Amino acid sequence: DGCGGDDIYFTRFKDGGWEEPHNVGCQIKSTAGESGPSYFEDENGQAVLYFSSSRTGGLGLQDIYFSIDFAPAQLDAGLSNAFNDVRPNVSKDGLEVVFYSNRPGGFGLQDIWTASRESTADGWSTPTNLGPTVNSPAMDARATLSRDGFTLFFGSNRAGSEGGLSDIYMATREKVTGNG
Repeated sequence: DGCGGDDIYFTRFKDGGWEEPHNVGCQIKSTAGESGPSYFEDENGQAVLYFSSSRTGGLGLQDIYFSIDFAPAQLDAGLSNAFNDVRPNVSKDGLEVVFYSNRPGGFGLQDIWTASRESTADGWSTPTNLGPTVNSPAMDARATLSRDGFTLFFGSNRAGSEGGLSDIYMATREKVTGNG
């Protein structure tokens, strides 16, 4: 039931077990390669799926797409550009995204970038590079946010790693608390 290239399958954990995975279909998937699916439910209960694709008609070699309630995929032109924008990972609440890209303004071969928004109905802010505290002159990729959004996990082949993207790195940010 594939559409060509790498397909995306979806399943849910229900009643103590996983449901049978099903292909998201060719209205979302293309004959090109898709990767890095990231799913969340917005404040209206809609299913939102983000992923990257090398399909034709985008802005670069790989771009970021999304689908709402498993309807046909749409290019996210605010997150994509003429360079590679790959494997988006959207926070649980849908208000922050991290992805890797070789767009200008980076520190290495591929860097991790982020964007945010006030609500899931809003467009994303202009993507921002996470800087040299996270990124290196090498390849930093496959970024994933923890469920609480305070820890970032990513792969890197930076100096001192075993090579490839097999080494996993972690960066944390402080939780800010107010006085009322």
